Amino acid sequence: MIPPSVSDALPPHSVCHSYHRQPVALRPEIRPNRAGYDLPVAPPQLSVQKKAMTYAFQQLKNNPGGALQIADKQLAQAGDADLPFNTLTLKARALVELKRYNQCLSFINKLPCKLQSEKGLCLAKGRALQELGRLPEALDIFRQLYDKYSA
Repeated sequence: MIPPSVSDALPPHSVCHSYHRQPVALRPEIRPNRAGYDLPVAPPQLSVQKKAMTYAFQQLKNNPGGALQIADKQLAQAGDADLPFNTLTLKARALVELKRYNQCLSFINKLPCKLQSEKGLCLAKGRALQELGRLPEALDIFRQLYDKYSA
């Protein structure tokens, strides 16, 4: 059933009663869930971007160059104001897989401090430092991650 606040906001022609006399929204951007409450549907371009990111993460081991291209394209579209964590993580992990460790470290270090502390980026940075032989720095990052995320 649609909550009263939502059904009051809908124009009268956008609600119909189903077989069980529960109102169902007819607007394409809203769909009812199993409990009958209306949920917003993601815009089509968002689902396309999400599918592209899922595909890129799946291709990370087999085709890190392709994953890097997808990440660069997503970052170019997002601009400087809105940097999604998963895209940044994808780019950092792809650089590590391509054995471009210095490039990965410079990419992560150029990000704002708030973004640098994200788990996926810290893992990529730790792996890059480990591969470069900078083990004390890598160990410090892995210890911080362990302290923060272990139960």
